[in-house]
Amino acid sequence: MPTQPRPTAPAPQPPELLSVAEAARRLYVSLQTVRDWYHAGRLPGDRIGNNIKLSADSVAALPKRMNLTMNQQPQNPAPINPFAGIIVQIF
Repeated sequence: MPTQPRPTAPAPQPPELLSVAEAARRLYVSLQTVRDWYHAGRLPGDRIGNNIKLSADSVAALPKRMNLTMNQQPQNPAPINPFAGIIVQIF
């Protein structure tokens, strides 16, 4: 009796890897901030050659893990100086 081929599960997709620049764009922070978070262990990733690669899932989960809100306004913003940038010349 011929056997039927077994259905195979689809192969798992490899995780999407982001560069430091891509992660910084998604998190609205500087490149150095992303590097600092990586070196401090707050943002898991891997070094591939001279490049740091970060999982897109870990980048997406970071704001919640760090209790951050993207584009969050500071609690006590600095007062605005209406005279900043004005050059006064006295003769």
